[in-house]
Amino acid sequence: MSRPKNHIILKQGQVCNYLYFVEKGLLRLFYFQEGKDISDYFATENSLIGGIDSFFSRKPSNKIIETLEASKLLAISFDDLENLFAKHHDLERVGRLLSVGAFLTMQDRLFAIQFRTATQRYNDLIESSPSIIQRVSLGHIASFLGITQVTLSRIRGQK
Repeated sequence: MSRPKNHIILKQGQVCNYLYFVEKGLLRLFYFQEGKDISDYFATENSLIGGIDSFFSRKPSNKIIETLEASKLLAISFDDLENLFAKHHDLERVGRLLSVGAFLTMQDRLFAIQFRTATQRYNDLIESSPSIIQRVSLGHIASFLGITQVTLSRIRGQK
């Protein structure tokens, strides 16, 4: 499926019924806290995105997914994924490995926000996802790093 730039794939309060594989494009997972737009995850080519907690719990999501660029996606529904796992246990193992990978990524992100400086978090992002720096607005990057745009500008100015 193709989606244009700025298309909302998952609305807040909606149950996430699909996981998406990004063939081409860029998506952002975000939420609102105290009126602020907080970026939680960016998905670029060859990565997965979804409201994971909602997808597996079948409860409404507090997250929103939007396309930041025109995007080409592959989607699998919850029911189809469950049927695949039931019929093909080798795929169930792949699902488990993807889940463990997502969990470890979340743990790393939590650790970084709690114990690494803003500069260290920015440098980590440059190292792990250099295309994000060029493709995502500074406001979204700052919210992802848990800092203000002013702080991000200072960090970038030091380089």
